[in-house]
Amino acid sequence: MSSDDLPFFQAAQLKNLLNDVRALAAQKRLEAVFEVELFGFAQEVAAVLAAPTRDTGEAALREGRALLQKLKDAPDKSDSQLLMR
Repeated sequence: MSSDDLPFFQAAQLKNLLNDVRALAAQKRLEAVFEVELFGFAQEVAAVLAAPTRDTGEAALREGRALLQKLKDAPDKSDSQLLMR
């Protein structure tokens, strides 16, 4: 493995992060709101895994973590307080 190769644990982190953002979006019923972001991140993960490099892997992890944080910060669509506003 050269120094530019994506470490196996980062590939696993990317796959898990993709599953986490999808699961959180589904749990909060925000798939439609974040549809473009979820699709874009899934495409980025697929591209990184098809041609893995350390730089692209780290960039995808940063993007995925930012998306996960946006989902955490977003209000839950099934929240009764949101429905009353």
